[in-house]
Amino acid sequence: MSLSKWSAKNAPDVEHAESELDKFPIVKENGRVQVPFPYKDREGYKQGLGDDEVNAAVKKDGKTRTIALAGLHAIQHSVWPKWVRFYFDEDAAKKEQPDPTVVERKGVRYIYDGHHRLTAKKLLGARSAEVNYVDLDALSPAKKAG
Repeated sequence: MSLSKWSAKNAPDVEHAESELDKFPIVKENGRVQVPFPYKDREGYKQGLGDDEVNAAVKKDGKTRTIALAGLHAIQHSVWPKWVRFYFDEDAAKKEQPDPTVVERKGVRYIYDGHHRLTAKKLLGARSAEVNYVDLDALSPAKKAG
């Protein structure tokens, strides 16, 4: 198989992704649509950690990691379709935003930042994504204290 045929065969199917996005239920009067990940309240990852502690851990302890999209949980109910469409162009997405951030607490992975980017990846058929990953369970008492 030639490189051009292989490339065309393995290129993301934006037309299909657009079609799938159009099927998402509108959940807000302003046109936002439901995320394709199960929702879990952000309190699940906080569990004794304050916003400042979580934000500091994301900035200091995040590591680039490839993770499966299956099993991720959203902490917001909806996304803007126009931003999901924007992120269908992965080159533009990389220029616009860093990798999405996923935090893990007690074995559950939460999308901390990047719901639109990860929704776009999922619709484009990706099974995994490169993210900024933070294991909140790994925070030592010393890190939690300051």
